Amino acid sequence: EEYELWKIRELKRIKRDKEERLERQKELELVERRRMMTDQEREEDDKRMDAGSAKRDEVKAFNFLQKYYHRGGFFQDKARTGEEPLYNRDYHEPTAEETFDKST
Repeated sequence: EEYELWKIRELKRIKRDKEERLERQKELELVERRRMMTDQEREEDDKRMDAGSAKRDEVKAFNFLQKYYHRGGFFQDKARTGEEPLYNRDYHEPTAEETFDKST
């Protein structure tokens, strides 16, 4: 049983390493391809890439006495892939304690 668990962990590690290597290889190929482009081609490629990228949402303004919660720097790969919903939370939303009625 312990051997089977180790085997599964090891296969997952090998798969993850292979995906990281392929991603790095694609990135290097992109860099090399862009180095061979002229300035005009590079500008056209930039426009094409900018049109395809997702636009960042507008940052919401903080409410009165609302705390700032930082997303943190660790485990952001899970936020990028979307496998952990906790990391996809909007941290600019006020919590229940931070909603104040300022009309009084």
